[in-house]
Amino acid sequence: MKTAPVPSLGFVLDPIPEPPVQIRRLMLALGTILDGYIEQDPQSWHPALLHSMVVPGADIVLAGTRCRRPLVCREVGNIARAVDRDAIIVRAADEPKHATFDVLLRHLKRPFLGYRLWMRQPLGSAWLVPTGAERTFIRLDGLGLELSLEAPFDDEIDAYRGLKAGAEYLSIAVKGWF
Repeated sequence: MKTAPVPSLGFVLDPIPEPPVQIRRLMLALGTILDGYIEQDPQSWHPALLHSMVVPGADIVLAGTRCRRPLVCREVGNIARAVDRDAIIVRAADEPKHATFDVLLRHLKRPFLGYRLWMRQPLGSAWLVPTGAERTFIRLDGLGLELSLEAPFDDEIDAYRGLKAGAEYLSIAVKGWF
């Protein structure tokens, strides 16, 4: 179901497909990492936010899908721009621990695609780290997303441990423990 262009925006707000329960759980887990209130039914704020979640303190729209990238990026990006927020798309894989994340920042045209969750152990910050040649790292914070050209880890062993901790967190999350 396509909607008409919004005159004040100049682009169409297509709906976001409803994510399966497991992906909604991964969205909630990411919201808890952001350490803020998670609005699970934000369509009362804006009808185009149906099937998404919003972390108001961090100004982030969370969406989720089983679709391969770049599908859903345009739809989520347009909706995030319409409500003046950044967006994170949770993409499910064959196993929850292999989920990836796409980040769409309102002030940048290009998306950051195919990121993985990295968590400092035993307790510490959480980051989205690139899986490809990208060299930008994204820190998850309750006040929003912070870009850095510096890796949050010291070496390959630290990188592996943080990715493993992130995968374990996602594996727990998909079971509905959040």
